[in-house]
Amino acid sequence: MSLPLPKPSGSMASFLLYVFTFWVALYLVKLTPLGMKLEKKGITIDFLLLLIRTKRLNSFIEKIGEGYRRFWDKFFYISSFLSIILMAFGIWFFHVNTIHFFSRSKAYVPVQPIIPGFNIGLNSLPYLLVALAIVLISHELAHGIAASAEGIPLSSAGLLLLFILPGGFVEPSENEFNKASFKVKFKVLAAGSVANLYVGLLTILLLTSLFSPAGVIVVRTVSGSPAQAHLMANDIIIGIDSSTVNSINDIIKALNKFQPGQFITLRIRRGASLLKIKLKLGRHPRDPTRPFIGIEMSNYYDFKFFRGVIPVPLTSFISNVMVWTINLCLTVAVVNMLPTYLVDGGKIISEVIRRFVKGKLARALELTLFSYMAIIFILNIGPAFLYMQRWRP
Repeated sequence: MSLPLPKPSGSMASFLLYVFTFWVALYLVKLTPLGMKLEKKGITIDFLLLLIRTKRLNSFIEKIGEGYRRFWDKFFYISSFLSIILMAFGIWFFHVNTIHFFSRSKAYVPVQPIIPGFNIGLNSLPYLLVALAIVLISHELAHGIAASAEGIPLSSAGLLLLFILPGGFVEPSENEFNKASFKVKFKVLAAGSVANLYVGLLTILLLTSLFSPAGVIVVRTVSGSPAQAHLMANDIIIGIDSSTVNSINDIIKALNKFQPGQFITLRIRRGASLLKIKLKLGRHPRDPTRPFIGIEMSNYYDFKFFRGVIPVPLTSFISNVMVWTINLCLTVAVVNMLPTYLVDGGKIISEVIRRFVKGKLARALELTLFSYMAIIFILNIGPAFLYMQRWRP
């Protein structure tokens, strides 16, 4: 039996309506003479896709790649080995996770796709969009630099908007890329994932160096809930009764000690003030046996060195963008190296197969391997839809 999927909130529905209205208007522009003029200037409008090509970006990337070839040669040589580790880890993780699911092991990790309105709310979109831009731009920039460093010219480069997702793209010359040696192709294809790995690790270093867990921030209260009369957006929960709260997990553990109808005392930071709020727990709308406060929340990280100086909303925005960047960078680094369809890992494996096997046998091997890995990947994502709901305490 599957759990019901949460429906998008009214604010999410309104947001999506505005987004679709924007794309309809933009697509109508494509059908006018103005659309033809934009196309000639390198601006392509398609269904839910906007591409802005520019030669200046080509030149910028090529200067970086060609100007420091000796450095990039060593850098991407090392990156090639790291990409093999990423591929091996991805294959191992998704196989083991599949076994955990079918054996009903507690070690199973739901691999959830990001779907706004279902498993993330509108409040998380700004963090997600900025993090996605960082992931995509670093990924494509690395491909472009690697290609330029190996003497492969760029056909085009620019910025893109896919529905609501910003990013960038780099397209090396297909003819020149096909003529390149296996070693060169490997470097170029591996560059994107390894760049995401580097950015993810660097962001972890920055987050742990500059921030420390400092509670849970209230994003909004649920209408009609116990929290509505007592808590406000940007309140920071730092304790429940005698328990200290540094993360959402701490709130979950603390609430597990209580029953609906019991009173708890929340310790919160509101601006520069420290407050204690007595609150009667309600019944959770999905499970009447569980206690319910009624908040949408996020982990809050405060600056170690400027605690209380930088406004809470700005601090929360920066730290949330960093957390999203870490999660997305490391996820893309691994998934993009899987030996399957559409991703760079599959392209690398195709090049390996074609070095040793030709013709129909090569295509048969690719089809078998890629289909098998795609099934394993789907077996990880499919069951995650059962878990795709936001937990509201």
